[in-house]
Amino acid sequence: MTNNLVDKLNHKAQHRINALSVNTLQSPQHGIFPLAQMGVLRIEGEDAAKTIQGLFTNDILALQSGQAQCTGLCNIKGRLKGVFWALCLNPHHYHLIGPSDILANVQQFLGKYFLFAKATLALNQTPIAICLHLGDTSQASFRLSDNSGFSVHTSLASIEQLQEPLWHSDCSEFALIERKWATITTATQNQILSHHIGLHERGISFTKGCYLGQEIIARMQYKGKIKKQLNIIHTSAPTKPGDQVDCDNKPVGIVTNSITLSDTTLALACIDIQQLGNPLRIREQDAKILS
Repeated sequence: MTNNLVDKLNHKAQHRINALSVNTLQSPQHGIFPLAQMGVLRIEGEDAAKTIQGLFTNDILALQSGQAQCTGLCNIKGRLKGVFWALCLNPHHYHLIGPSDILANVQQFLGKYFLFAKATLALNQTPIAICLHLGDTSQASFRLSDNSGFSVHTSLASIEQLQEPLWHSDCSEFALIERKWATITTATQNQILSHHIGLHERGISFTKGCYLGQEIIARMQYKGKIKKQLNIIHTSAPTKPGDQVDCDNKPVGIVTNSITLSDTTLALACIDIQQLGNPLRIREQDAKILS
């Protein structure tokens, strides 16, 4: 679905990236970045925090109003159904920011856990623009623990009041890739373990109570061996999330994020660590690991 508000922002954007930036990993480090492919799942009510605390990987109860955290939702086998940014508006109202193409599926999956809760779970139906803030986060409505944050806007006027450089929305995907913030879409749902995208470093609490997939995640953390990791790769092949990374015609990884400019593609892929020194290919084209 076209986001008219993001389209208007892109028209006003002062900055874009180019193929040279992609090739040299010169990701923008400062400004406002519209997240064109993201949507919002709203959770409201007396039991909002308690209910999602028992479902998602991070400690939602640790959030205070105006704070944000990365968190994951797993199936019982510990494989990710989605990675989200949880925004706390107040102790009874949260926004989950995630790819628009999975939100209806996630809402349906979570529905059974809300049947008897004093909380509602709803997709946002009004035009909004979700923006990622990098560098100066003083104007971000919700702040992460690192030097980044988010704001959610319902009008162009509210964004025009912000005093930061505005980047085109294609820059946001570049920024996510450079920071190795993997996105889970319909093409990669239920396929990737949390540790394989580094979620244990920024989006999992190992001190909170039970949640979906906890047993698998804890076993990996304390007794297991991490066999895959995120890598930034460059290829000439037009690439999309869900594409397979091959080595000697055997699958060794999967693409989570990508951006293509001209004949240059930058991608983030979850790859078998043992294969990192070997020749890799995506869509029958060579793939070079940059980071």
